[in-house]
Amino acid sequence: MGSMSRAAALAAAAFAGLQTADAGFVYSSAVRSVSATAGASSDSGSTGAFGIWFDSAFGSASGLSALANQGSDLAMNEMSFVGASQVLGGASGAANASSIADITFTVAPVDPSSGLVDIAWIIGLGEDFAGGGNASVFIRLTDVTTSTVRLLLSNDTTAAGNLTVPAGNTYRLGVSSPARARPTGSAFGSFNANFSIVPGPATAALLGIAGLVANRRRRR
Repeated sequence: MGSMSRAAALAAAAFAGLQTADAGFVYSSAVRSVSATAGASSDSGSTGAFGIWFDSAFGSASGLSALANQGSDLAMNEMSFVGASQVLGGASGAANASSIADITFTVAPVDPSSGLVDIAWIIGLGEDFAGGGNASVFIRLTDVTTSTVRLLLSNDTTAAGNLTVPAGNTYRLGVSSPARARPTGSAFGSFNANFSIVPGPATAALLGIAGLVANRRRRR
């Protein structure tokens, strides 16, 4: 085996070891749900499982309509959420819809010696309502151990940033998009959010080695 092949094998083995370690999000509970009610018509879906989940709910009756959907994924190094709620009230009554996620987790560090974890986040929220409608979209990340809100965004917002958090603390992430409409009103709320673990220096170095090996192989 050549020196580059040996380097590639060592890098791959080390990277696999990092991937299978407990670095990243460690989930303890997950509640994800969608619901829609329009007059006497209602629909809902929910899961308490981890991993990928997608569902939608729809209700309509006598000129009323309500729709909610959500696609989300809880992985070791990343959490993602996309969802929306939309309602249209009719002359005969009101409609309600909601898309909700409530996740509790701890974070294990990429570098155990630091005791800290860097989380990169990017979030887009939107809402629109008229007449007797109302929508309120928000995302809140709370450090339960210290009772500290680390991130809170609501209404029409697009933002991105980084958080450095202590490993081992318990965190709770809440995502909520309720929409309500009284007769003749309408409302719409949506969210698109991603949280990912920022790789530590060792992981970045291994990824660099793997990239160099791949480039050399392509040039041969």
